[in-house]
Amino acid sequence: MFCKECGLQHPAFSNYCTADGQAILPSGNSVISRKATGFCGGCGNEITSTGQYCQHCGISHSIIESAAIIPVPPAPSHPKTEAVSGGVSRFFADTSYPAVLAAAGLTILLVLLASFLLKDQVEQAIVKESAGAISTAEIRHLDNLLSEEMAAETGMDIDFPDVYNLFTYVSLLHTVDFEFSGEVISSDDSELFQERMEVLIQNPSMSFFLVMVILLIAGGLILSRFIKRNGLPVFNSILLFSVTYGVFLTIASYVAGFHFSDGLDVYYSYIEVEVIGTFPLVESFAIGTLMAAGISGLTAILALQGRGTLAFLQRQPAIVQYIALASAVTLTGVTFFNLVFFGFFDQFYGTSDYFYGSPAEKLLIGPLGMWVWNLSHLIPLDFSALEWEDREFFSLQLFSSYYDLKGLDDLYSLSFIGELFFINGGIPILLKMSLVVPALLLATVGYLLFQTHRQKFVELLKFSLVYAAVMTVIQLFTGMKFTVNTSGDDLWGYGYEAMLFQVNSDVVNVFITSALFALVFVWLGGFLNGFLGGKLQELPNTGPGASTGWYRQNGKRAGD
Repeated sequence: MFCKECGLQHPAFSNYCTADGQAILPSGNSVISRKATGFCGGCGNEITSTGQYCQHCGISHSIIESAAIIPVPPAPSHPKTEAVSGGVSRFFADTSYPAVLAAAGLTILLVLLASFLLKDQVEQAIVKESAGAISTAEIRHLDNLLSEEMAAETGMDIDFPDVYNLFTYVSLLHTVDFEFSGEVISSDDSELFQERMEVLIQNPSMSFFLVMVILLIAGGLILSRFIKRNGLPVFNSILLFSVTYGVFLTIASYVAGFHFSDGLDVYYSYIEVEVIGTFPLVESFAIGTLMAAGISGLTAILALQGRGTLAFLQRQPAIVQYIALASAVTLTGVTFFNLVFFGFFDQFYGTSDYFYGSPAEKLLIGPLGMWVWNLSHLIPLDFSALEWEDREFFSLQLFSSYYDLKGLDDLYSLSFIGELFFINGGIPILLKMSLVVPALLLATVGYLLFQTHRQKFVELLKFSLVYAAVMTVIQLFTGMKFTVNTSGDDLWGYGYEAMLFQVNSDVVNVFITSALFALVFVWLGGFLNGFLGGKLQELPNTGPGASTGWYRQNGKRAGD
């Protein structure tokens, strides 16, 4: 059934509307009168002032009003009709918010289970690759294995901290950057020696992005169930859920990190050793919160509203609408391309010299979904490599010319790019056609929200800027960087070595290009709506910060 005040659909057992708190079912003895305003309880469409029956579904607009009133229990006191900005503090004072924490806890348990299974699979693969030279027990107690190897090679008896645990995989699943640094300083009466190594792995496991999407979708479904069962406010619940998940990932990254510092006497010399491995905590909180809000939050809204999702969003402030739609478009596109490359891996790379038989190199297949998503917006990908003193650079664009691609023949470290994107004498038509995916998604948004560029250019511009901001955030997950720097300093000289492999896109270019891309195709979607004869009606103002969203209404504007 549908609420006769706001038109939101509800299951048959509902007594109150979750959007405005109005009673849905009448009670007591009644008299009949006809409803002239509001929304149809049968199909959710707006009621005309003259029609006795709904012109869409035929249901009567007569209303049963109580003559002898039987008391109806008051609507639940949860602040479900409050604005997002005004309800946060009151929500935390509500005794029902532990339900959201329970939903977050169940989601966290799913992530821990997935991390455990991934950890086990990786360990089994390493044991298999080593042909039994390394056992599972040695991997799980990696700190002991490192201590034994260090003692055998250098004579230093070092008790390393726990450098490998379940939370290592939790952080890796979320593509949190890993930073490692090690330094050894040795001194005696005649010589000083210092050696240092720094390693940075940015977005080390983008291949597991699809796994995290599935897990957080499950978390969103759990959250929606708790919201519905406890009558909780939607946006405040998503906010608490997301922050809780961000705190969890921050704690996991802290536990996964390690720090060892000690001084040892070895062979008449005093040696200072410091080893640090960290997953940045601020980055962990930001990633956890954004992923939970963007994936689980959208899933919860879809699950709660069902077919009324669009109408529900149209009643929200414009910025909420645009963030939700921009996030949905981006997540849909990236997931689609990831599924394509995972599903057709054997067909794409079955005969490859680079991507066949090596698990480490196969991990590059996962990021392809995000890389192609960037390329499909006409955003170039920049590849860089540095080994010893030789630096190489190549920029790949969706419509790179044959002449540009010939430059790959001269690149040693980056020669696999051509095979990575199955380039053989030019960009294949399959890759060029990737442009269609974001274009269709954005045109659909334009068809639903706008009529023409001329009438609502400001709204088009607002959505395009929000979309560009979302794409810029996604770019943080798109880039990949692996660097190793080593340096040594002694009484007789100085040495330095470096290695770099990097794939990224310029942040300013991402923002500007994606904003223009969205502006064009959202306008085309709105133009198509107008060309097909559809009219768009502005939703009625529902209070401070009300939406200026648009929807099709029977080919007529309000008041026509």
